[in-house]
Amino acid sequence: MEYNRLKLNTYNMNKILTKEELNDLKTKKFSKGNVLYWTDNIQLFFMKKGKAKVIIYEQGREFILYYLEKNNIHVLSESFAVEFIEDSEIYIINAKEFPKQFKNINFCNMVLSAMVYGSLVDKQIIKELVFETSKRRIVSFLLDAAYNYGLKCEDGIYVSINFSITELSNFVGANRQTTSTIFNQLIKEDLLEKKSNKQILIKNFKKLKEYLLSCPSEH
Repeated sequence: MEYNRLKLNTYNMNKILTKEELNDLKTKKFSKGNVLYWTDNIQLFFMKKGKAKVIIYEQGREFILYYLEKNNIHVLSESFAVEFIEDSEIYIINAKEFPKQFKNINFCNMVLSAMVYGSLVDKQIIKELVFETSKRRIVSFLLDAAYNYGLKCEDGIYVSINFSITELSNFVGANRQTTSTIFNQLIKEDLLEKKSNKQILIKNFKKLKEYLLSCPSEH
């Protein structure tokens, strides 16, 4: 994928803001499981440490847009929420107040770059949901996970990430039963081996990539 949902662009705040500008930013801590919702104020936040996921809730279902990690930027909007999956700390900026950080041209360029990239990721997600089958979305997710989190070994590529069927189905926008069936099919075809809910082994990355190309691209 050209724009990757598993690894958003990162930005080093220490190199962009002066020490005074950085110290002037408000910070807030969140415990694992806390959820941050949209308010009337337009807020930018920067992940100082920890990990979170940006989600949409609709009719009792959850859809994961992407994960956030240290040095990622996100603009919280009305339709989305942010759930922290690790104890985290974030910098928060209320855009309506036009804080002095916006006088820093490098800071403005950073925020603009992050917003443009986020928009492109969102469009990529829409394209996948409209035109790609569940099987292609799942295989694409596995390939991206291997590329971003993979550790090569003699047996293949170990990937450590949340691989529960529920989390995977929420990420690819498929129901749990469909996701489970496809995932188990890949295991039976000896492309994958599930070690735990936190780790899988991709036995043949090249074959899995070829498998993606062989999948039909229309529903």
